[in-house]
Amino acid sequence: MGLKIGFLAYDLTESGSGNYARAFIKSLSEKKEVEKIKVLTIDNKLPEFLCTHPKIEMYRIKCLPIVFNRYEFILKSIQYIKYFQDLDILHAEHSFEGIFASICKKKYRIPYILVREVVSKYLPSPYSRFFLFNIEKLLTKYLDYDMLVSWSKYMAENYFIKWNIPSEKIKVIPGGVDGKMFNPFRKFKNIRPLYGINEDEFLFLSIKIFSKSNTLGLLNSIKAFSKSLERCPKSKYLIIGEGEGRIALENLIKRLGVKDKVLLPGWVRAEELINYYRSSDATIHYFSYEPSISMCMLESLACGVPIITTNIGEIPNVVNENVGFLVNPDISEMSDAMVKIQDSSIRKKMSKNAWKLFRKKFDIDVITKQYVELYKEIVE
Repeated sequence: MGLKIGFLAYDLTESGSGNYARAFIKSLSEKKEVEKIKVLTIDNKLPEFLCTHPKIEMYRIKCLPIVFNRYEFILKSIQYIKYFQDLDILHAEHSFEGIFASICKKKYRIPYILVREVVSKYLPSPYSRFFLFNIEKLLTKYLDYDMLVSWSKYMAENYFIKWNIPSEKIKVIPGGVDGKMFNPFRKFKNIRPLYGINEDEFLFLSIKIFSKSNTLGLLNSIKAFSKSLERCPKSKYLIIGEGEGRIALENLIKRLGVKDKVLLPGWVRAEELINYYRSSDATIHYFSYEPSISMCMLESLACGVPIITTNIGEIPNVVNENVGFLVNPDISEMSDAMVKIQDSSIRKKMSKNAWKLFRKKFDIDVITKQYVELYKEIVE
């Protein structure tokens, strides 16, 4: 008999975290060691395989489409505990889901792992920086999980250890990306003609939800790109995304006079992202907080597209200068990197290395194998 696993994640939407969770569940369902996966999530539109796969059993909770629905999700989830009593182990993808898992453990003696994707006390929103940070800190410190999985070594060393969580109770496993969906060999549709971008123009790409923290980074990226145009005028910057920060981005683009160079076409479906990565020459990741792992960065590496990123948080532990440029959070340094990466000989080497690094460390199948081993270790 194989493992029976409960996967708890309120977010399975087309976001970085949601796309990761979808890919994770799909990869997990393909493992011969896994017999069943029960998934608890918010009732959103989901890909067909999640609803029809014989190994996957879905439990979807209807919640209001507001920013605080994670709290509604946890409150309503309690009534679903009885459906998760026949499992070998629970996987709580975020700290609030750990509340559900803790009740299951107490009632049915089911072990569980708690996963923390990101922790930062430098996020710009007062709600995230003060309220959410401290609530999740308390949950991470006091929930009765069997193992805490951190997406990054940086978080483990700078937060979890300092919160007096025993090091033997912490395991670092990074996030991952579906290498079947994102790779340098898939056929793709060139999106350049769609936006009037010539083949001889260098194309930079960023894909972000325009949250407050991401918007701060994108504003700096646009400033750096505008500065780089003085030396490399034959380039454009495509920013895919949507959110509350759009007006700030549009205002900066207008003020800098780069409306024909920096394009904000809106959001695109997850299955279309491969076309954007493969049509681009490099991706930009300017972080204004301590990131753990960026899904967009991993997708870029998977497609063999070099990156330019700020070297803060977990980033130096994830990538090196064989796959792109790591710079200080400084507009001039970012601008210089944007100029340097337009050297085709440098970029070709980085492209090959990016794919190799991804296959070795961040393919979702590599990641789920580590989790299956961890599940078995805890259950046995």
